[in-house]
Formats: sequence, structure tokens, C-alpha cells
Amino acid sequence: MALELIGGSILSPVIQVLVNRLASREVLGFFKSHKLDGGLLEKLNETLNTVNGLLDDAEEKQITKLAVKNWLNDVKHAVYEAEDILEEIDYEYLLSKDIDRPDSNWNKYF
Repeated sequence: MALELIGGSILSPVIQVLVNRLASREVLGFFKSHKLDGGLLEKLNETLNTVNGLLDDAEEKQITKLAVKNWLNDVKHAVYEAEDILEEIDYEYLLSKDIDRPDSNWNKYF
């Protein structure tokens, strides 16, 4: 029960990190290199900020309302999935930059 009560306070910093990562060179470069719509990043940023604003209120209400508790659980899973996706984007972007470099260590062996 103690972990459930701090669910919102745990998610809030994670969401803030995600918001910051959306503006990172790696994410922006990935979107640009794959010709993806930048409006999607703006919408995701807006959604994350909205969810972050609701967390404090939801944290209090989850004690008495099962629907809010379930919503917080869904948000927690979605946030961690988003974090995994951003890590994949970072990896793919950095990998593509390493392959593009003429002095890449990988190219020395071939």
C-alpha cells in the first residue's frame, strides 16, 4: 500500500525526464532522419505535461477510488513504455551516426 501512495510522486520526475528527452539531439535527429512529423513530438510533450499535472490529484484520490488507482497503474505502464521507446530512439540515432562516420571503429575491420 505504501508504494501505491507514492505512485504519483514517483512518476512525476520520470515524466519530467521524458519531456526533457523529447527535446534531445538524439530524438530530434531521429525524427528528422526518418522524416517523421515533428507535430507528434509536440503532442506527446503536451500530453505528458497534462498527465504530470493530474498526478498529484490522482495520487490522493486513488485511496478511495478504484478507477483512479487503475488509471495511475495504466499511466505508470505507459510512462515506462515511453521511456523504453526513447531509449531505443537514442540507440538507433547514435548507431546511425556511428555508421555514417568515415572513421568509425566498425569500418576499420572491413
